[in-house]
This record gives sequence, C-alpha cells and structure tokens, in this order.
Amino acid sequence: MPETHPDPAVAARLSAAFAAEELTLRSALDRARADFDHRGVRGDALERAVRHFLSGHLPRKYAVGTGETIDRLGHRSSQLDVVVLNDEQPFVHELDTSGLYLIEGVAAVGEIKTRLGTTELVDILAKGQRLREIQPTIAAGADMRGQPSDIIRFVDSVPYFALAIESSLTPETILEKLREAPDVQAWSGNLLPALDALFVLDAGVLFQFWGRVGSITIPDA
Repeated sequence: MPETHPDPAVAARLSAAFAAEELTLRSALDRARADFDHRGVRGDALERAVRHFLSGHLPRKYAVGTGETIDRLGHRSSQLDVVVLNDEQPFVHELDTSGLYLIEGVAAVGEIKTRLGTTELVDILAKGQRLREIQPTIAAGADMRGQPSDIIRFVDSVPYFALAIESSLTPETILEKLREAPDVQAWSGNLLPALDALFVLDAGVLFQFWGRVGSITIPDA
C-alpha cells in the first residue's frame, strides 16, 4: 500500500475546527462568569455547557446525562457531572435532570471543574475511588475481546475522565500529583487508576496509561 501523507490544508482546517470547538467551552465559562457571582452557580452553568457539547458531538448511540450510577448490590457513585449512557441503559432522563443509572448502561463518566487546583484534584480522585467500587454485572457467556489490561480497566469498571477549563496548577505539578496518587482497589480486587484521563484547556491532556500495556499507550523509543 502506498504511503500517504496528510494534506497540510486539511490538517489546518481540522485544527481550526477543533480550536473553534474549544472556544465554545471557553465562551460558556466567560458567560457564566459574567452572569453569576456565586462560584457554584457558575460551575452548574459550565457543567450544562459540557453536557450539551458532548451530546452534540458523540455518536448517536450514546446519550448524555447527570446523576449517580448504581450496581445490583446497591453500591452507588457520588453525584457525577457527566454520565455517558450506552444503548443498554433503561433509565434515560432529560439532559440536565439528575437521575440514577444502572452501571451496565454507562459507557463513561466525567467530572467538570471550572478551575483545577489541589483541592479539586483531590475531589476528582476521591470520586474515582468510589466509582471503582461499583460492580457491573457481566452476562454469563459474554465474549470479551481486547487487551487483558483494557478488560480489567474498562469492563470491570468504566472510563472516568475529568475536564477543567482553567488550572492554577502547572502541567508539571498536575503530572506529579497524578503520579503520586496510588492506584485504588476495585471491587474485583484489581488495582486501577482512580482517573483515566484529565483534560485542561490551558494545559493539555494527561492520560493514565497504567502499565503501558493497554491499547492506548506510548511505545518505547
């Protein structure tokens, strides 16, 4: 197969499109700051903006909500800003109406922060630890294929991400704090990272590769 190279014009156009989408989220924060004095109310406005953003960009088989997740044993998560629902979810509520969702019908969850600081990062990790205690029911005879570490990480639990518009922490400090954060014991007994990915609009993206053996990783040089 002949080698292909990306068209610079297409790459520039895509870059501009992604920049415009990022500006949408920044504009939501600016509007919330202008409209509301109370920090909590501003946070609520930003969470709504992120949910509507994701709802308009995810594949149609996914819905977006907010609320808590629960398993058949009664274990519940903390209140979650974003709950991405798959087509197995029987309980679907209005986009900004808090609901209770079965963990088997949840594809991912997310936490939204207006500004990321040490306190906010600790809160994000604590919610991730509680999330790992929730036990999805795997149907008998289910065929699971993939990297073993991915099955442990994303079938025994669900992907957990956080997004912050701004950060009072430098990228180096964020990385250091995430490296220092211990893995948590999931319901299965496996150790998992409390957080899978962190997105900070003014500081980049940080992925937790967890052993560097999953499908998303960085190869050795």
